[in-house]
Amino acid sequence: MVRFVLAAVWLSAAVARADQCAAVAPEVAASAAALLKPGLRYLEQCEPCGQSAPGPVRVIREVSVSNFDAQLKELLLDGREVDLAYLFLETQPGSRRFLNVARLTRCPAEGVSSQVAPPASFVERLIGRWSLRYALRESTCEPESPDLRLSDAWTFGRDGAAKLALTSATGRAVSLEPHQELLEVSIAFDEPALARLRLELKGDRLEGTRQDRVDRAQPCARTFEVTGTRQPSEAKPGSGKKSSAGPRP
Repeated sequence: MVRFVLAAVWLSAAVARADQCAAVAPEVAASAAALLKPGLRYLEQCEPCGQSAPGPVRVIREVSVSNFDAQLKELLLDGREVDLAYLFLETQPGSRRFLNVARLTRCPAEGVSSQVAPPASFVERLIGRWSLRYALRESTCEPESPDLRLSDAWTFGRDGAAKLALTSATGRAVSLEPHQELLEVSIAFDEPALARLRLELKGDRLEGTRQDRVDRAQPCARTFEVTGTRQPSEAKPGSGKKSSAGPRP
């Protein structure tokens, strides 16, 4: 019986701790509603619940306040109830600083950070230098080109419009389409050939396939398996280390 009572007390405390600012005073709800403007970005992370990393970044579309009971209010984002203790708002668009809404509205909350950083996006995780290896699996090209390259060096960055850009040491990027954890690339080579690659990002590795369409008198095709590994960043100026002269195939 004693164990049951202790367990019930512990469970009650855990529930209370995981539900801190879902029902709030009217003035707190009004303050939160004034902060949470449509168009701003937010994310959620329940640290007391054991959530070690923030959830995905979302954009506020609709904000509303409803009655929780006769005295308290609750806040809804896009029709969904939220707990201000685990809600983080990017108050300055583009700053990537997500501030805790409970702290901003002075709702008492324990065990929560004052701000968190959003998880890196797929594109952000691609930025940098990569070494590519191509393993030929099938080919209808006879004779095979003696200049066939089985390696490449890629550098991902951003162009003038802040979009993902790719520089290849052996070809010219024709198109680049990043999706959720999937990258589709088309590269033109001097052979002439057009390569289409579908790559998945798995930690610090790129894995996938490459299919070549070779423009010869008798057109042919090739299929490769592709692996890519991230290369160390170049030394910063003044660090005393020699910087790389550039990517090598």
